Amino acid sequence: LTQQPPVAIPQRPEPPRPTAPQLPTLGEIFVGKVTASDETAVLIAVPGFGDDTAIGILSADVLGGRTDRYRVGNAARVEVTNVRTLKSGRVILELKPAAKRKE
Repeated sequence: LTQQPPVAIPQRPEPPRPTAPQLPTLGEIFVGKVTASDETAVLIAVPGFGDDTAIGILSADVLGGRTDRYRVGNAARVEVTNVRTLKSGRVILELKPAAKRKE
């Protein structure tokens, strides 16, 4: 009687766990929703984060005073130029408009 080698039972790979959202870093481009706009700045939501945790700011200086080009609810493609954290822990991303993607 010959012994058969044990049959390996294929293991199912575990499904990847969803990763926690990551804050965009310096130089990174992302698309966020415009949440507020006035003559001084445009506020842009950071995907995956509440406004009380992280917010993006496009200042009127960077836009040449043209904050009227950004409407609340629209998407804006932006690049991170600076990251700072307030004493409260809220992260402020200073932004500039990002170049349109070349298709």
